[in-house]
Amino acid sequence: MSTRALVGILNENMVTYIYNHFDGDPDSLGKTLVENYRTREAVEELLSFGDASYIEKSINDCSFYMRDRGEDDCEARVIGIQEYVEKEWFCDYKYLYNGEWVIVKENDKNFKPIIIG
Repeated sequence: MSTRALVGILNENMVTYIYNHFDGDPDSLGKTLVENYRTREAVEELLSFGDASYIEKSINDCSFYMRDRGEDDCEARVIGIQEYVEKEWFCDYKYLYNGEWVIVKENDKNFKPIIIG
């Protein structure tokens, strides 16, 4: 079974985001994002590959639907921050980079810093 998540970056009031299928929990994906994708440039590069089966410590070790499977229509998408927060995505977690990584569990509306521990 998968722990689905969205991974996004905030640009003013818009969020560019991708879907991540496996290991989306804070102890896995959250830790990976905080420890390995620390800058805006690194996050933008990660999102440039589109939706992911899973995200690892380096871009080369990630599995992306377009790059690695040749699938179509998996590019990063852009929506307003309010929709990103409030829409029911059927994902367990939503991550957002806004200079630091924050997380919100599905059906919650308040992002919190990611605590690795």
